[in-house]
Amino acid sequence: MSKTFILIRQYVANLTKNPTYLIFSVICLAVTLTFSYVLVRSVYFGSAMNTFHTNHRNIYRLATSYTDYNQISASSDVASAEKILKQIPEVTAYTKVGQINPTLVNDREEAVPCSNFFLMDSSALSIFTFNFIWKSGEPLAQGSTGVLLSEAKALALFGTTQCSDRSITISYGNLNHQILPVAGVFHTYPATATFAPDYIAAFHTFYSQPELDKTKQGFYLCANNGSNQAVQAKINHLTDTTQRITYSLGAFDDIYFRSLEILNDFNRKGNLLFHRINLIVLIFTLLFGLINFLCLSLVYYESRLKEFFVRKVFGGNATAFRRQIFAELMILVIVAIGTAFLCLNMVEEIYTGNFNAAISLTLGENITLGLCYLLFVGLLMGAVVIVVTYWLFHSRSSDIKTIYNSRSRRSFTTILNNVKVVQLAFLMMLIVVVLTLNAQIRYAMSGNLGYNPQNLYSVGFPAFSGEPNYAALKGELLKQPKVGAVSATTIGPYARGVYFDNLTSADATTEITFEVANVENDFLGTLQARLIAGTGFSPSGMPQNSNLAIVNKTGYLALGGEKVLNKKAGRYQIVGVVEDIYMERLDAKVNPQLYLCNNDAIYALLIRFNDTPDSSAMARIKASYAAIYPGFTCTITPYSELIEEAYTKELALGKMIRFILLTFLIIMFFGFLGISRFEFNVKAFSIAMRKLYGAEEVSIYRSTLFKQLILLITSATIALPLGYLISNKWLSSYIYHVDVDLYQLGFAVAIGIITIVASSAVYLRDIYKMKATRVIREQ
Repeated sequence: MSKTFILIRQYVANLTKNPTYLIFSVICLAVTLTFSYVLVRSVYFGSAMNTFHTNHRNIYRLATSYTDYNQISASSDVASAEKILKQIPEVTAYTKVGQINPTLVNDREEAVPCSNFFLMDSSALSIFTFNFIWKSGEPLAQGSTGVLLSEAKALALFGTTQCSDRSITISYGNLNHQILPVAGVFHTYPATATFAPDYIAAFHTFYSQPELDKTKQGFYLCANNGSNQAVQAKINHLTDTTQRITYSLGAFDDIYFRSLEILNDFNRKGNLLFHRINLIVLIFTLLFGLINFLCLSLVYYESRLKEFFVRKVFGGNATAFRRQIFAELMILVIVAIGTAFLCLNMVEEIYTGNFNAAISLTLGENITLGLCYLLFVGLLMGAVVIVVTYWLFHSRSSDIKTIYNSRSRRSFTTILNNVKVVQLAFLMMLIVVVLTLNAQIRYAMSGNLGYNPQNLYSVGFPAFSGEPNYAALKGELLKQPKVGAVSATTIGPYARGVYFDNLTSADATTEITFEVANVENDFLGTLQARLIAGTGFSPSGMPQNSNLAIVNKTGYLALGGEKVLNKKAGRYQIVGVVEDIYMERLDAKVNPQLYLCNNDAIYALLIRFNDTPDSSAMARIKASYAAIYPGFTCTITPYSELIEEAYTKELALGKMIRFILLTFLIIMFFGFLGISRFEFNVKAFSIAMRKLYGAEEVSIYRSTLFKQLILLITSATIALPLGYLISNKWLSSYIYHVDVDLYQLGFAVAIGIITIVASSAVYLRDIYKMKATRVIREQ
């Protein structure tokens, strides 16, 4: 036992003699293990395709269509469909998803079929509409709010209901989510019911046609083959053509992704895009982490190889030396695993806590699962490094020439040269992406008056008849001693979502004019909206919960699914009544939308104070406001709070991605230096061997500098176009679009040059040492 302890202490002492290798290798491996585990948790547990917690490949949706809407019979229709399904041997299981038991506002319960809904694993979906159909019973009161509950967890429907004689439409907005299986019976409860936010889920209605067919309900079934043609054929054969029901079968994949077509901005594509990013980042994390750890280890092994030669010259045991090196590598891996385990909980909480990307585990489960993963992957990566180093450096011959000119070693040097190109290209590309992402985050956090949100406040307006009197209030505010500048804005801290209203021609008291900057561009920019007074319009006469609608690139607004927009001279006009307006950046590539919500007034002025305002400054602002708008009060809110509340998930995701990319940059930089050091050692010893056996001396300066120049040009040729495309296409779906400029591309090239210079410095230092050694020998 004491001998083992002495050996371990010796191995640790050898590692501490090389602190650079020890520190950067532990950081490289620990970061790789930590983030890969978090990403595996996020991708596996949060994947949109794990909705059913089963293999979705053979899952289909059986939709029922009624030829006569007024003759719906829920119980007989369900029984008829179940009878058909039971006669099809390919159908191994099925789940009803159309039975809803609502609790009406008068506490009457009555079973009703629900049309076409299924679970969506996507946070902050902005359009959620449930259409309930019932045969009898009193309609819900207008403006009622309901809560939809699964048997396992709760789903809150915070919104309004629109009722007719035979249907209820519940529309609601921004919700967090948890993954729930589509199974079991759901219930609705009055709005007074409260549930923990962690149990809030997000459902979405499936639109099989442009307008929702309220006469459909459905089943999900699992067939034992990958094709639905046979099942569909048997369903058609068993279906009585004279009855009023027809059935259509669709693969779950097709239904799921077809429904995603209406998820048309970054927020509503949130988790699906997030999980795809996770998967890509996971692959690159493991790949580059392993490559960099391997390269750093090879440099360390190279430095220890001289000791190997000395031992062999003096008859030492080379096998024992190799065992020592391998033991040192495993000690380093264990230290890295321990470091990763200590950081795991913190990183996972930051990474997944903002996006509900992983299913919650108990502390014991998380520790067990995390430790098992870290040990398995960490020891696997350590084993790969040991195998590769043994393959490169092991030789049965004691001839130095044989070792340094072995084919495997030269082949790996060639591979490393190609890795250097990819490494430097990705480093420069990530510089462009990080700078663009950082510019978007800064732009999102900034006001219209500059990039610094400090001392920037928003003064809110109520909804007025006509345009608010910005000019008068702006003039009064500029008279205040601490006010430095004032600008109009339309951004506010409002729950995003599209709320539909059943507006009729009788409600046509206000015209809303939307002016679009450039309809032809992929990026429409920010829509400017204003209220124009119409006949009979007054703020007090506006009904509550009156909200509009969808704008897309084809040029129409949708009110309850109807196209009612007219396009005149570049203006999109619609007639309706609104209470408040909320706007944000639109992306025209996937059905851009304008958000009109039922919240506090969002007309606002941004005020830049010269220094931190005190209570007297705030009081003077409110007095000026009240003087111009008698009877109204204003709200004064720090602008940074508005932005953070409006873009909580986007900003958290952007900052986390930026942190990961910066971590990658650091690892790649030192990995690149490690590769360069190893490459130089191979080349230097190769030249030394050639001189020893009488070959001509090769100019290592000229060869090195020329190859470094070619490396920089090749990497820049790959990196800059990729960085430009990623920043303009992928990041264009982020909060604000920021064009890639020459500054970002130039900075990426500058970092590439710095990296090349740093690696060349490694060459020059070792060349100087070699020349000094030669001078001493000649003397």
